[in-house]
Amino acid sequence: MKVLLINNHSVLNVGDHAILVETLRLLQAGVPQVEIVLTFNDTVSAQAMLPGYPIRSSPLTWMTRTAEDGETTVAVARWRQAGLIVLLVLQALIYRLTHLTPRLFVDDRKHDLVRAFAAAELVLACGGGYIYASGPHDGVLGGFNLRLINCVLAVLMGKPLVLLPQSIGPLYDIPQRRIVQWIVRRARLTFVRERQSLAILQALGCAERALYAPDLAFGMTSAPDERTAQLREHVRAVSLQPAFLVGMTAINWHGQNIAFDRQQRYEQALISFIDTITAKGGVVVFFNQCCGPTAVEDDRLVHARLRERVAQARRVILIDDVLPPDVIQAAYGEMDYFVGTRLHSVILALNAGVPSIAIGYLQKTAGVLGAVGLTDWCCDINELTAEQLGAMFSRLQQQAVQPEASAYVQRAGRTKQTLPALLRMVVGKG
Repeated sequence: MKVLLINNHSVLNVGDHAILVETLRLLQAGVPQVEIVLTFNDTVSAQAMLPGYPIRSSPLTWMTRTAEDGETTVAVARWRQAGLIVLLVLQALIYRLTHLTPRLFVDDRKHDLVRAFAAAELVLACGGGYIYASGPHDGVLGGFNLRLINCVLAVLMGKPLVLLPQSIGPLYDIPQRRIVQWIVRRARLTFVRERQSLAILQALGCAERALYAPDLAFGMTSAPDERTAQLREHVRAVSLQPAFLVGMTAINWHGQNIAFDRQQRYEQALISFIDTITAKGGVVVFFNQCCGPTAVEDDRLVHARLRERVAQARRVILIDDVLPPDVIQAAYGEMDYFVGTRLHSVILALNAGVPSIAIGYLQKTAGVLGAVGLTDWCCDINELTAEQLGAMFSRLQQQAVQPEASAYVQRAGRTKQTLPALLRMVVGKG
């Protein structure tokens, strides 16, 4: 079976990478003679870390460029975006009518993507949390729709489309809701990873072929000891004989969502919380859950900024290495507790059996933690205070275990093994 796996962002994001690793593992184990082509927004890191797979550039990369600050991406001129979209739609319709792919794009990478869609027997939209809008301004040529062009192209070309476990929303206006309705109604299956997303699809009247399924990173196996020994020794060597170790991840959410205006308040809450931890003899370990591809997505910059402002910087360790998902999960397993803003840092910590607290910056966090049974261990980044986080952490220390999480991780590991059989049914191949 020829599978095109679309909407991958970057392997520099450990969460994206973990979902991808598990997706590839399930496909290769459960789909006979599968041939997989991947689309990526960040093709450079993908080609370096996934040399065994054909990588194609997502249309999103055609329609954005690096900003003058060298740190962020901005959209190319609207007329150029519109022209590229028109050509893509025309290319898709020509294929739908003739099963031919005449060359409408001079650029090889654009034509290669069209050919990859044409060859695919099944198009999978990777799991994750990219079907959301940053506000009502996220219009026809905004980031919201640019992230979904691959799905639209699959539908227009008549390819079986399956959306792997997703978070849906927030959606702010009628155009945003209409595009989600249009895609989901035409997809063969849409998996959602939390009940809120399913409720959104039900409210939109397009949940007939939507199914609940856990995030594919749940149940991932940690790397063996021999691959993590050096990292574990590094943490122990500089940990100052702590009373306890607290793993953490932080995020520059303002840099990725300009509507979020509480970045300083959020960081100050973390600083005060860290000072409380270190005053009690604890050591905080900041892990590099995401290091690009742009500077605003590089958590190491936030971690370094926080460390500069805490009272006991020597009790705050920065792990800046770019680590594969199974290795960083094993490292999380060395922690006594975990406090993560990156959703998948919490998921990997729960896989490793570490009692965890999540700080949610999108509704997906509360939804996933609710599915796990850990609603009481999730904070909203918009309302976060050091006092709230400190009180929650004190409760976590007293409880010390989260049996709901352990049970959920085991169920998720079993549930996702059924995915290949469902995909074979979608394309009629037993």
